[in-house]
Formats: sequence, C-alpha cells, structure tokens
Amino acid sequence: MIPREMPRIYFDTAEIVPRCAPGRWVFDAAGRPVEKPAPQFEARALLEGQAIARRVHAEDMGFKLDSSSRVIATGGASVNKELLQIFADVFNTPVYVQEQHANAALFGAAMRAAQVCSSAETSPQLAVAPLATPYPDDERIYTPVLARYRDIIHNIPKLL
Repeated sequence: MIPREMPRIYFDTAEIVPRCAPGRWVFDAAGRPVEKPAPQFEARALLEGQAIARRVHAEDMGFKLDSSSRVIATGGASVNKELLQIFADVFNTPVYVQEQHANAALFGAAMRAAQVCSSAETSPQLAVAPLATPYPDDERIYTPVLARYRDIIHNIPKLL
C-alpha cells in the first residue's frame, strides 16, 4: 500500500527520542499539513508512522539494514500479523517472533544485551519463526517517506 498521507507523527506526551514536545503532525503526499485526515487511512498511517520512527531511530544509533537483517518482535503486539507486516514493509526485512512467550516485552532487550556482551561462540540462541516478509517494492515506497520523516522531526518543536 502506498502511503497517501504520510508520515503521521503523534506525541501524546513529550518524547525523549526524538526529544520533542507533544503534538500532532500529519502531512499529505505533497508535504502539506492535513487538518482532517481521511479516516479510512488513519489507522495504518499511524502504525506506519510508528514503524518509521523506530527505523529512523535504529539507523541513527548505527544499525545498518541489509539482506541479512531481521526484526525480532516481542511483547503482546507480536501476535498481530498485520502489525508485523507493516514493520516488515517499513524495515524492508523479515519479522520474526519468538515461538513462545509472546508477552515477554523485555525479553527482546535482554537477548540483545546478551548478544552484545557475549562472544560469537557463546551467543544465546533464540527459537524464532518468520511471520512477515516485506513486499518487493517496499524500499521504493518507504525510502522517500523516511527522508520526509527526518525533515519533519527536524522542524517540530523540541523539548528544552
């Protein structure tokens, strides 16, 4: 699905990353502010905006996405196949879930920390299964949207 009114940025409260004031920023495909978004696109656009924010944050932290990349989803939302598909599309990489303990939200962070602190030979292994793969044209669709998100974030009010 081509984002029609992207991206959506909703901060109900102040954000730490990016360090921004609360607010709502919604733009159409031409970059014009949208006062009343089309309801039939709103839910998906909101979720795409959240996924885009996570990808931009990961890239800003130095993560590089390539053909060997994958996202491992944990927590309660990891059982929602439609949400996982959005993350696969935005990250342009397969999304995996743990075969058990879907509600272990902190487990993903703990596993990542263990991987970073371990040697390659003793790195913990996680039994995961792929649940979503990106569509072939996702990179063409989302690369410009990622750039637009970065521009918007750069120009919205910051926390002092």
